[in-house]
Amino acid sequence: MLRAVATILATLSLGVVIACESSPSDTERINELQTRVHELEQELKVSREKIASLKRTDQWYWTAGINLEDKGDLEQAANTYEQLVALFPHSPLAGGAKERGRAIKLKIKEKQAKLDAEIRQYDKRTAQLMARLQTVPDPEDAYEQIENFLVTAPPPTVSQEQKLKQLAGEYSARAEQERTLRDAAKNLGVQISNVRTYWTEDPNVLGGVALVVPYIRLMIKNISDNPITDLEVSASFELVDKKEVLGEWESFAITSWGTPPLNPGYSREVFFGSSTGYEGVGAILSRPDVVAEIYLEVNSGSKTLVQQVGISNRLEGIGD
Repeated sequence: MLRAVATILATLSLGVVIACESSPSDTERINELQTRVHELEQELKVSREKIASLKRTDQWYWTAGINLEDKGDLEQAANTYEQLVALFPHSPLAGGAKERGRAIKLKIKEKQAKLDAEIRQYDKRTAQLMARLQTVPDPEDAYEQIENFLVTAPPPTVSQEQKLKQLAGEYSARAEQERTLRDAAKNLGVQISNVRTYWTEDPNVLGGVALVVPYIRLMIKNISDNPITDLEVSASFELVDKKEVLGEWESFAITSWGTPPLNPGYSREVFFGSSTGYEGVGAILSRPDVVAEIYLEVNSGSKTLVQQVGISNRLEGIGD
């Protein structure tokens, strides 16, 4: 039967080739032959599967189950034993297949219970890691802590591993961004340090109306060989969730006409807040997530981004 179908397939396939070569315009006939070839291929596949199933005796299923157990594929082994019992209920191997199937299912259940316990324990350790990372100011240090955690305590599941690797990637990207910004500041001849952020009440915005605004304090050090005679600092405060600008700030920290220059090796503190904020008790009780981009212009040079910082949710100077 199979040999006959294979012969027909070969003949039809040859016919399709000949038809394609001799009658390229006879598209309909070619399509019919190709369709018939596909149908016969499917019939051949089904016939082969039927013959293979006829060869699967009770001994075949028993041996297959044993081999699957040895490979550690317990679920497939249990299914194979169940097939033996269903197809050969009166086989002398049926009783043993039932026993092995039950034992495997119990083993699978115990293995899953052990894995669940490991997952719960690992989730606790991961939560402790996350809490520690909240107190780590340097993203490169945070990245190294996650990588070390993955090495010393491998996750029991792929999903947990992927989650931690994704987090490590995010910290790595932040570390790279901070290195880029530090290099940008260094190229200007300055160094940014002691950055502190919080929310406070500023009575000098919006025509004298006191508003609760995000605020930043930082130190700027002259690391160049020349004095800084002009230093303009500007910032853009952005709402994270809405992806909107909350407010801006711009001012001369050092001017050649009004303040002494910042000599090499010396530092100066700069502090500023958003030009707009929030009014009322609601602003004190709930504050949105805000990030700030800080730009510097040194000695009338180009405006350069030197810092990106998230604003802490802490309140200062209100109700003191």
